[in-house]
Amino acid sequence: MLKLIKLGLIGIFLNCTGNHAVSTSQTSVDVLRMAQQKLGTRTAIVDSPEGKYRLFYQRQDGTQQLNRQFKFIVIEVSTGKLLREGTFVQGYIKWVSAKELEWMNKSKQYNSEPSITKIDISATN
Repeated sequence: MLKLIKLGLIGIFLNCTGNHAVSTSQTSVDVLRMAQQKLGTRTAIVDSPEGKYRLFYQRQDGTQQLNRQFKFIVIEVSTGKLLREGTFVQGYIKWVSAKELEWMNKSKQYNSEPSITKIDISATN
């Protein structure tokens, strides 16, 4: 009788754990779908160093026009919440710390200096 109770408790525990995994997986699918709706299918995905945030941005290729704007979004991984949305022009975007994002916009003017923007993603929560 005691073995039967133990097996029942193990079954309940495994069932609860399985449901949690499905929920997390569904959140990931929803986040990816949202990113593709906002950015298209040619996106790059970069997690923050601690994995708390996920950056999605449109990928560049050599055939695209100079001065083209590229969109990006930042998602909180645990909740799937959209924290930041923006653009950059022919520059780059990257994590510089666990919470700080940096992007560079190259100027549309040939001889002007690029601008660099840094933001603390945790401050946008």
